Amino acid sequence: MKNCAFQYAVYTGKIYENTDLITMEEALMLWDKYEDLFIKHLKSNNNPEMVIWIDMKNEDDYHTTLKHWDSNNIILHNERLYQLIK
Repeated sequence: MKNCAFQYAVYTGKIYENTDLITMEEALMLWDKYEDLFIKHLKSNNNPEMVIWIDMKNEDDYHTTLKHWDSNNIILHNERLYQLIK
């Protein structure tokens, strides 16, 4: 079922991926594909953001995320990523 979307961008304005509706499997594959690049951009202070949107009824139905990494709430320590929870 195509009810997910994947987005990856850096705050400098470059969009690496912004899908239409895709399956959960496709979204998770894209997450894996971009995880190393996210870490590289995080180390370089390029302010990356990566998200999987789920339960979408159409291409404009962004309301629920499965995974969401934003450079404002992710830190890299000893080569491991940690998400800050407020």
